[in-house]
Amino acid sequence: MQDLGLWPGSRPVRAISLWRHPPQPELIDTVAELPSPNFFQLHPFFIWKPENEIMSRLKNKHNLPCLHGCPHPQVVSAGVGRLRVIVGTSGQYYILSSRLCCKSCRRNWFADSPRWLEKLPRRFINLLPAFLTYKKAIY
Repeated sequence: MQDLGLWPGSRPVRAISLWRHPPQPELIDTVAELPSPNFFQLHPFFIWKPENEIMSRLKNKHNLPCLHGCPHPQVVSAGVGRLRVIVGTSGQYYILSSRLCCKSCRRNWFADSPRWLEKLPRRFINLLPAFLTYKKAIY
C-alpha cells in the first residue's frame, strides 16, 4: 500500500487506478518449498480511500464531512479499515475501505458507512462500484 501511495504518510502517486486485479496465473514450481503469494489473491478488489491524495481532483477544495455533523470537520485517515465482500451475478470482488477520524470531535467511522456516504457529493458516490447497505452490498 505504500507503493500505491495509500498508506498514511506515504508519498503520493499520480494516475492510479482504484482497482487491483489478481495476478496472471504462473507456472507451478514443484521444487519451491513455499507457494508464491500470487496464488492467494483470487478476486479483484477496489480501494476506497476518499481522504487520500488520489481523490484530490474530485474534492476540488471541498472538505469531507464529519459523520457526526461537526461545524468545522477535519477528516483524516485513522488507519486501514475493513474488507467487504461484494457478490453479484457475474462474480465476486472486495472493497477495501479506510477508517476515518474527525480531528474536531475525535470520533472514528469507516469510509464505506452508508450514513457517511449520503453526506458526500454525488461525484464521489458514482465512483463506488456497488450499492452499499449496512452490512451487505449489491452490484
